[in-house]
Amino acid sequence: EEEQLLVGWNEREEYGEVKSLAEEFEKQVERRGEAIAVSFGEEEVSYGELNERANQVGHYLREKGVGRETLVGVCMERSAELVVVLLGILKAGGAYVPLDPRYPRERLGFMVKDAGVGVLVTESQYAELVGQEGVAVVSVDLERATISAQSRENLKLGVSGEQLAYVIYTSGSSGEPKGMMITHGNVGRLFAATAEQFDFSEEDVWTLFHSYGFDFSVWEMWGALLHGGRLVVVPYWVSRSPEGMLELLRQERVSVLNQTPSAFRQLQEAEAAGGEGAELALRAVIFGGEALELPSLSGWFERHGEERPQLVNMYGITETTVHVTYRRLGAADAQAGGGSVIGRGIGDLQVYVLDEQLQPVPVGVAGEMYIGGAGLGRGYLNRSDLTAARFVPHLYSDRGGERLYRSGDLARYLPDGDLEYLGRIDQQVKIRGHRIELGEIEAVLGRHAQVGEAVVVARAEASEEKRLVAYVVPQAQDGTAPNVSELRRYLKEQLPDYMVPAAFVLLAELPLTSNGKLDRPALPIPDQSRPNLEEAYVAPRNPTEELLARIWAEVLGLEQVGIHDNFFTLGGDSIRTIQVRSKAQQQGLEFSIQQLFQHQTIGELAARLAHAATDASPKAATEAFSLITESDRRRMPDDVEDAYQMTSLQQGMLFHSELSPESAVYHNVNSLHLRAHLDLEALQEAVKQVVHRHPALRTSFDLSSYNMPLQLVHRAAHLAIGMDDLGDLSERAQEAVLESFIECEKSRPFDWSRPPLLRFHVHRRSQETFQFSLTENHAMFDGWSLHATLAEIFDRYSVLVRGEIVKEEAPLASSFRDFVKLERDALESKECARYWNEKISDFTVTQLPRWLAPNQKAESTKIGTRPVAISREVSGGLKQLAREAQVPIKSVLLAAHLKVLSMLTGQTDVLTALVTHGRPEESDGEKIRGLFLNTVPFRRRLNGGTWQELVQEVFAAEQEMMPYRRYPLAAIQQGRGIQPLFNVLFNFVHFHVVGGLLQSNQVEVLGFKKYEATNLKLLAGFSVDLITSQLALEIAYDSMALSEEQIQAIGGYYGRILEAMASDPLGRYDTRSYLTPAEEEQLLVGWNEREEYGEVKSLAEEFEKQVERRGEAIAVSFGEEEVSYGELNERANQVG
Repeated sequence: EEEQLLVGWNEREEYGEVKSLAEEFEKQVERRGEAIAVSFGEEEVSYGELNERANQVGHYLREKGVGRETLVGVCMERSAELVVVLLGILKAGGAYVPLDPRYPRERLGFMVKDAGVGVLVTESQYAELVGQEGVAVVSVDLERATISAQSRENLKLGVSGEQLAYVIYTSGSSGEPKGMMITHGNVGRLFAATAEQFDFSEEDVWTLFHSYGFDFSVWEMWGALLHGGRLVVVPYWVSRSPEGMLELLRQERVSVLNQTPSAFRQLQEAEAAGGEGAELALRAVIFGGEALELPSLSGWFERHGEERPQLVNMYGITETTVHVTYRRLGAADAQAGGGSVIGRGIGDLQVYVLDEQLQPVPVGVAGEMYIGGAGLGRGYLNRSDLTAARFVPHLYSDRGGERLYRSGDLARYLPDGDLEYLGRIDQQVKIRGHRIELGEIEAVLGRHAQVGEAVVVARAEASEEKRLVAYVVPQAQDGTAPNVSELRRYLKEQLPDYMVPAAFVLLAELPLTSNGKLDRPALPIPDQSRPNLEEAYVAPRNPTEELLARIWAEVLGLEQVGIHDNFFTLGGDSIRTIQVRSKAQQQGLEFSIQQLFQHQTIGELAARLAHAATDASPKAATEAFSLITESDRRRMPDDVEDAYQMTSLQQGMLFHSELSPESAVYHNVNSLHLRAHLDLEALQEAVKQVVHRHPALRTSFDLSSYNMPLQLVHRAAHLAIGMDDLGDLSERAQEAVLESFIECEKSRPFDWSRPPLLRFHVHRRSQETFQFSLTENHAMFDGWSLHATLAEIFDRYSVLVRGEIVKEEAPLASSFRDFVKLERDALESKECARYWNEKISDFTVTQLPRWLAPNQKAESTKIGTRPVAISREVSGGLKQLAREAQVPIKSVLLAAHLKVLSMLTGQTDVLTALVTHGRPEESDGEKIRGLFLNTVPFRRRLNGGTWQELVQEVFAAEQEMMPYRRYPLAAIQQGRGIQPLFNVLFNFVHFHVVGGLLQSNQVEVLGFKKYEATNLKLLAGFSVDLITSQLALEIAYDSMALSEEQIQAIGGYYGRILEAMASDPLGRYDTRSYLTPAEEEQLLVGWNEREEYGEVKSLAEEFEKQVERRGEAIAVSFGEEEVSYGELNERANQVG
């Protein structure tokens, strides 16, 4: 078996020495000088002309200093001229470095600098994009005359096969691309090794379909030019259009086509949909670049058979020169399905599937692919360390100095000797969406003076989530251990929060194996101890405290909770309060959410409760159709399983949408860039299950058919996922497509009568990444519901992708209908009406000043956004203030917001809109989906005091408001005219329900786009970053009411006030200015410059000077009476 794996399936072929690619090309020039070598649109270039033009470029580059293995950057659009330049660089002895102009500027700049490019060949339109100081730039369009004057003769430089031909940059795990060095010999032997399988000839027509920054282009370009064939350069826009590409294949009679599976899938669809057309001339279609899903080829085989063209799957890696394996495909492969079968290594390569000890694994067992043979490149440019790590000694070769390339790809041998590709091996740990090198944490921890040894591992918990655990051996021999709080603080000063271990375990020594290596399995599992709080742990003293302690520990994910531990300090928030109350109810313990906010420790809460005592919090138990009239019930369609009124906020949103259909105030678009395996079938099934579980996803609105506007819950609804493949586009082009998609989604309304009022769309971006976009009407979901739904979908998706069955869950005990009932009860409450009347009866609206010019007329609303940076230190200080004040972090941020309003308006009595949620405080209340929000006026007088006092006053005011939070804004506004109560809003969100998704190894969030509009002048949106746990602030504003300069100033006020709160929580908030020094200078000095006008004597003396000058002139008139200066002076003297 070992002989079969190591030798039988890896026999080595020898193909002789390959000289330079330029010399091999010149042989074709001698044979086929008049034949067409390259075509691009209407332009055709013969082998002879191509050779002469390339020679001219080569001679010119020699004058520019290009010599043996000089790295020459190339940044050009696709054209025949591009082929001329690439060939000319090789003729000059240099090696080309592709710089695709569609790459981001930063990436291009890094590549030019990292490669040490001395000469850069480009077009004038890209000279500024890639040019750098010290780099000689050759603009081929501007210097064409000079180049054309160069010699047309071949350059006799004796370039050998060992010389570099190109350096192609690929993505690196460090976040920076790495350059792979490939020689002339590497490329030349590739065609010798595949000649038997393909028999390429001068009759073949190839396409240069791919970017020259992708090594598939090497196969395409030299496959044509080394065999005397014709190379058709595909314009970029044609390569992005399946229909355009299909037409090009027919017109140019292309015989050899190279495609990624994603691109070919689109081409298949275009061909199938196009009906009759000219026959294709293809004889070979070669796949590479990503995993091939064999069933996707069924339709092609049905239309074309399997003989012409032949379909071939070739696995390849840049480091091993384009292709590694060969597998011809047939209809039976497509019908059988299965994985991505990639065949066997091509003639001069060996492919081994090895375990971690570099030993061969049995047939059918997964292992890592290692590649050996003549295709291995020289290594990574300027990265000898990485080269040594990835190009390891060849253990199974009897030839000295040979290497194996460690691919990082997982595969297995099938019984017939073919390989099946299984995906990537991820050698890194991923915690909360971040890829983490554990060695980096260990290195920082090891520098602490009291740490002797340190090891960090990622441990999976019972919840299947991972957390970092640090094992520390103290430096001191006397047993003195470093303080855990000190270690945590030390790491936080040097590492981001997500890299700080969740637990620290102190050991006398690290466990070792018999060989003296670290015995990782022997490292002890840390207990789930409570955080290191200021309060000493006090155990529960009675059954009520024991019950509450168990519930708090379960909800907060802790091993134990003391009776004096503060709920919010432990990580509690408003959503978790619902979970605590629900679990307590199930155990017969009754209390309200308000009581939990008021009594934040188990000791305080238990002292005021008894099992039989119950708070007068509203109950919301309802049944299907119980909220509508019997006559409406009888008229319901058969597919409706429930119906109830719309909430006040829903009605307002739909009314606004109907009144102004062009407005997108309540039309939200969110788009996530995800790193995850994409299985569209599994994702669709996950969505189907979630739609079935949650009535909100099966809800429609009917505004006119019944006695009142209703929302109808249908028994079933289908939420289809749209799909587009962007895999062949550059990152810049992908971003342009996504921006265009979002723009279209903004103006694509929903049909209220047809559920679901939600759309999903997937854009595949690469083999392992995709964009997941969702559009929803806000009347359907609040933010928590949206994020909880996403988390649930991807949780189920992960289970389905693993081939497991999703566990059955009990139906939810609460529903959105219960919330509707709670709102109706609040509307009928005289106490609620009286409370809000008293709060705002004597208040005038807080008006923000306008900095816009008086003649600027606002004809429409345009929403702008501005992030306000909150550093890690400030974020930590604000959280510490919340702990010391024993309030949620939301109250701290709301206090800051009120101070900014007071500063902007010059008033101490300020009012803002405050977003609250009114979810039922019953079992599963946190799990149901819907729009549970209300916006209420929040008023506070800032009479002076410390920041901590203000925070506590704000929290107390929030608690006072809690019982009345469900009274709709429309009812509060009623009777107060059409003038809104406020034009500024505060919102705080912490969607920790998504935390499990981010911690999952199945999904990594790479980026996020969103579109949300507002109809207010200013919205301060605070949030908690789910990956770093840092606080964040984004200001949304009406740019027709507030200028960018004003928002910049307002953002500065928020930033400085938050800094003041964090750095000096016991300082007074009313005794200092939060203006910038420049603003103070402008206000106090710039606009108040002093002029000196000399000494002024008495007014009488000054008047007498005028008498001397103008004694006869009229000074005063009254009716018919006139008095001259002289007369006025005399009469005044008489009076005096």
